[in-house]
Amino acid sequence: MEKLKKLLKIVSSTKFLVAAIIVVQILILIVFLNPVGLLNQFSANQLINKISTLTSIPNETPLAMGQLGVNSFPSSEQLKEQDLESAQVYKDALDQDYLVIYSTKMIIFRESENRIIYEGPTPNQIFLENQKDIAEKLIAKAKEQGIISQDSAEAPYLKQITTDLEDLKDVNSAFYNNAAVSDVIAIFVIENKLILYRPSNDSIVGNLDLVQ
Repeated sequence: MEKLKKLLKIVSSTKFLVAAIIVVQILILIVFLNPVGLLNQFSANQLINKISTLTSIPNETPLAMGQLGVNSFPSSEQLKEQDLESAQVYKDALDQDYLVIYSTKMIIFRESENRIIYEGPTPNQIFLENQKDIAEKLIAKAKEQGIISQDSAEAPYLKQITTDLEDLKDVNSAFYNNAAVSDVIAIFVIENKLILYRPSNDSIVGNLDLVQ
């Protein structure tokens, strides 16, 4: 029971961290990407017109606009270091590239080359979509192996192992002995199961009862 409490403390702290990151991202959109602030450096209409010659623009006012590494906005390197999704989205971005965010997608535009560096979902949208995809595959594999009941409709809490692997091994060295970075921990409260899942090869590395 003491190990379970420690594990839940780690998971709860991680959940709080994820929530905090999302809040920070929202604040960035509101404070740093405010279209009004952009007008002092570059006409929003001119920017949108340039981008519209290169790709289709949603028929809506952008939610936010900004320029990487300018004034108080984070640099491209800072954004790449936020998480795996941000590293994927901003991998080709440079400081002074323009960022335009719509409800359905975001665009990174490099004015000096008159080209679009990135067009697609935001890092947070990718994160949420990945969570959904991983959850579906994990649940199917757990049912296939009889770890959870076939008629279970429970949505597990998911946590990806990043830099906390050694902490987890301290909690339960036997269970996490074969764990690796990027593995996913799934907690099924109703099913009373803790599952270690590896998305890279769609396999369950280990499982145990939460309360024994």
